Amino acid sequence: MKDLGWRLGPYSLDCQGMLMLDGQLVPMKPQQRRVLLLLVREGGGMITRQRLIEALWPEAPPRDPGALAQLIHGLRRVLEGGPLGAGVIHTVYGQGYAYIGPLRSLALSQNSLVSSLEQANAQVNSPVSAGLLRQEAWVRWRQGNPLDLHDVAHLLQESLAIDPRNADALVDLCHGLLVQASWGMVPTRGAAEKVQALLDRASALAVETTTLAAIQAEMLSLLCWQPERSDALFASWLPHRLPLDRQLLGWVRHLVFSGQFQAALELLDSKVQRALPQGWGLKAYAHIQRSEFPQAEAALRQQMVAGGFRANGPVLLALVAALQGRPLEAVALVEQAGILDQGDLSGLHAMAAFALVAGPERSRAELLLERVEQQRWTEGRWVGALSFWGLVALGLGKSGLATRLLSTAVKERCALAPVLLHGPLLDPYRQEPGVGVFEDGMERAYLRASLPRKPRRNNSTNN
Repeated sequence: MKDLGWRLGPYSLDCQGMLMLDGQLVPMKPQQRRVLLLLVREGGGMITRQRLIEALWPEAPPRDPGALAQLIHGLRRVLEGGPLGAGVIHTVYGQGYAYIGPLRSLALSQNSLVSSLEQANAQVNSPVSAGLLRQEAWVRWRQGNPLDLHDVAHLLQESLAIDPRNADALVDLCHGLLVQASWGMVPTRGAAEKVQALLDRASALAVETTTLAAIQAEMLSLLCWQPERSDALFASWLPHRLPLDRQLLGWVRHLVFSGQFQAALELLDSKVQRALPQGWGLKAYAHIQRSEFPQAEAALRQQMVAGGFRANGPVLLALVAALQGRPLEAVALVEQAGILDQGDLSGLHAMAAFALVAGPERSRAELLLERVEQQRWTEGRWVGALSFWGLVALGLGKSGLATRLLSTAVKERCALAPVLLHGPLLDPYRQEPGVGVFEDGMERAYLRASLPRKPRRNNSTNN
């Protein structure tokens, strides 16, 4: 016998963990789907906590000992408003968890015409399933939390596994990888290879030329450090004529990351709308890079009013507050963001840590930096946004570590390194040897020769 899925009372659950109710996909995070699938496959039996942890985190157990309990709590929150309620996920105290709700396996004998029936079922249902997966990914994306981007990418990959010719999902995944890279959430070189492969597939499906050109241009700027080629590609089709969509936001991101802040602001001033969250965060970023902190704060507050105020909003506000000498406010905003113990270390975490450096929670920044050291050099694991972690080390007075982080950021083509190169955040530390190493490396590796390097101040000018 082979399981084709299960009926959980009014719900249906397929072998990929997709939970349906009344023909609609129930929105769930990938890990929530996996744990539900594990519990249902056990047929009502209990699964120990250790078995669940090993199945859900096969490479290494989570750092947070409460991660499994939080995952189960999230799954119950999904189910509590439905017809079965949250009680079907039962805790066996001190041991593990079990699914105790109605359960019927949808199985057929291997001696029947299973393969032909499965093929027919896949042909009928796969496009719908692929579309629902992409729809769920899009809903998560629109919520605006960068920490959700990993789950968004996973949903899109699952959609493409079902329907490899889904051009919209290919384009979405390209954009998702680029935004992840801009927050230091994926290795830059690996992301460039993936985006190029996806572009090749999309091109074969006759995706609109301007869409492909926009993705290609942003990839060249953020991932390949060739912003002058991006300028040429973008300028060839006059992006200022576009509405405020992902193509135009990619162009603005290129302008901000390559140091063209005034051009970014001029474009955004003519495009952003008070009722929409798109663009306000990038406008704030451009103002920060010009040391226009009150304007940056105003843009971020507008983002909040427009409904796009997620984890990145409070973190950037915390950064702005810290840069304006308001450390207590910075601490409160980092707490509001609630990201320090969530997800893998990223640029968002590094910005939050830097916002804490000058305040009463400095020790938390030190602990985060210790995690970076541990993961990167003791465990040999990739850590994103090393350029910003170098900035954190500078703020904490760890000159040697800062030099190591900043030089490694150049070697690994950290997507956030140009932000430091062109912006004001390194200004208080220009007498540090690590900053000189960083700027020399960026001058050789980053190909925007037309943008002059900031003059390096000598020690005497800072005394």
